[in-house]
Amino acid sequence: MKCLPVNLILEEAHRYISNDSQKNVIKSNLIFERVAKEDKKYGLFLLISSQRPSELSKTVLSQCNNFIVHRIQISADLSHIHRITPYTSEATLKKPPSIPTQHALIFGSAINIPTLYKVKNAGPPPLSNNNKVIENWFVDKEQEFDI
Repeated sequence: MKCLPVNLILEEAHRYISNDSQKNVIKSNLIFERVAKEDKKYGLFLLISSQRPSELSKTVLSQCNNFIVHRIQISADLSHIHRITPYTSEATLKKPPSIPTQHALIFGSAINIPTLYKVKNAGPPPLSNNNKVIENWFVDKEQEFDI
């Protein structure tokens, strides 16, 4: 029996694939850990997205073959990336804190050389943006400001 491959995308994965046994995500951890370990033979693939890799299940992360890393500056997350990717050069692993906005460092078994990639502009652009903190910090109460 042939099955179509399925790519399951888990956004903000640290919320439900946690390394913290005290969180109320134990059942989801067991499910996603099993999927991560056995998925390939069933044609099911995981794409895990998280801003906090140090909070993700070590079992799930150990099954990852490829990484797309945007700017990361928190030392716990940086050292975690170092631990889970021992085959990656030290020079590559020093790049995440200085990756520019709209760029990502891609490395792993699917790519020969770690590469810094510029993500294309969305078209149409999303109806969101980074808060303009410096411009909005000192605004009169009556004045409207742009978030």
